[in-house]
This record gives sequence, C-alpha cells and structure tokens, in this order.
Amino acid sequence: MDNAAPPREERRSARFPPETPMIEDFAGYLRQLHQDAGCPTLRDMVVATGIDRSSLSEYLRGRALPARWNRLEPLITYLHGDVKHARQLWLRETTRAGKPANPVTTEKLDTIIELLTGILNELRDRLPPQQD
Repeated sequence: MDNAAPPREERRSARFPPETPMIEDFAGYLRQLHQDAGCPTLRDMVVATGIDRSSLSEYLRGRALPARWNRLEPLITYLHGDVKHARQLWLRETTRAGKPANPVTTEKLDTIIELLTGILNELRDRLPPQQD
C-alpha cells in the first residue's frame, strides 16, 4: 500500500474543486499584500479588521468574495494595500461573478467621502480653538 502524498496538482484540485469559482485576480492581489505585509497570522488579521477567520481564509484562497466593499476595506488597509486599486479589482470580480456591486457603495463612494471630508473640514475651521 502506497502512502505517498498525491502530486501537488492533485492536492490543489482536491482543495479547490472545479465547481468552486476562483476569484484569481483579487485573491492573488490579497495574497501578494499578505506576503508583502510579512504574512500576518489569521488571528492578527481578525483582531485588526474584525473579519472572521473563515471569511479571511476564503478571501485569501479565492473561494469567496463579499458582496459589500466595506467588508474588505479594513483588510486592504491593514495589509497596506492600494484601496482604490483593490476596489477596482473587487468591482471587476463581482461583475464577473454575476454579482454586480451596488453602484452607490462603489462608483460614487469616493465622491461622497470627498464631500463629507470637505464639510467636516469647513465645520472644524468654524469652531473656536480649544483651550487646554
């Protein structure tokens, strides 16, 4: 009886069955960010991002992609990634997967953030200086 491990290609296909769609561009980007960040543990990423361990694992493997961008942004930020680039990859993958992203939370998000930042800065300028 031969107890040798199967060849690498067979192990991979067993872990990622053909019926599981791979989200390669985005997952590859996440894996590169993870590596560039020094390969933090899943536990460290859970604590830093609030994303559960199994979801993080699925995202890094390319087996899942959340429907909402705000679920991923803390991870990209924690791994020191380019948030705009990551969001574009995520948009492309959600569209490719047949799950079009909500246009209010994606295409217009930068404009909304820019407007709110401007309003906050204007309000801060109008406040009297605080005395310690």
